[in-house]
Amino acid sequence: MLEDFLSINDLQLCCCTWKPTGSTIGRIVILHGWLDQAMSWNRVAQRLITKGFEVYIYDHRGHGRSAHVSSASHYHFIDYVADLQSFMDKNIPKDNIPTTLVGHSMGGSIALIFAAAVSSKGLDRLVLIEGLGPPVESPTQALNRLRRHLRQRHTLSTHPVFSSPAQATERYLKRHPYLCEQEASFLTQRMLLQTKNGWFWSWDPRHRQSAALSYPESLRLSLIENITTPTSILLCHQSPYIKLPELNDRMSHFGIPIQQEYIDCGHSPHLEKPDLLSDWIVQIAART
Repeated sequence: MLEDFLSINDLQLCCCTWKPTGSTIGRIVILHGWLDQAMSWNRVAQRLITKGFEVYIYDHRGHGRSAHVSSASHYHFIDYVADLQSFMDKNIPKDNIPTTLVGHSMGGSIALIFAAAVSSKGLDRLVLIEGLGPPVESPTQALNRLRRHLRQRHTLSTHPVFSSPAQATERYLKRHPYLCEQEASFLTQRMLLQTKNGWFWSWDPRHRQSAALSYPESLRLSLIENITTPTSILLCHQSPYIKLPELNDRMSHFGIPIQQEYIDCGHSPHLEKPDLLSDWIVQIAART
């Protein structure tokens, strides 16, 4: 695995790249979810390269080891899409090797917008893992969200301070109890920074602030209707996401046939069922 920093839209984003030892049969770009990181997909990537796939995963802005935006800026969702566009243009060769874009949760929403509004050229497959967007907001909820955002812009967001990496790992294991301690420690230490006062998460605490605006459902449905890339959707039986009342309507708006699959785990199949997930992705990405 090669870990490198790339200049994307004036920010240094950390990108992890896995390549097979033999010939490459396809490229897979994976977009991680909110407050996640590229290396949480390591077990999936390791299995994918044994099947002949190159795998590219970068930490989103303000996540993992990637740079934060300036104190005068904020995290607007469309900027994640612009980062993906720049990454694809600069780092994914335009040749005959097929490219599959995989998005999980927030990464799925980024991938969906990219496939619909930016470009489907050079994109051969789209995989959305619990990534058809957040719940619909009422006008009142949207207004309250904007008010919270404006209030929070004037407050200082901070992280809890841990006395040691082991304490942070313990916190991480409570959120992901299906991981062994060794893997949880590995993932935790990649997301930690140290100061004289202790250890804290590397992701920008402003990610916990409310976003300024949410996309109206009419726009989301229009985006879905305009996707022309062959699309596969994965939902997880034990995840709260599967209970969203909007899901069936969103899936019905695809203008192309979609493949819909379910897996028996929670919201993070890349951590809970990495082998099963990677084998499913291989089946999709290997299609001609």
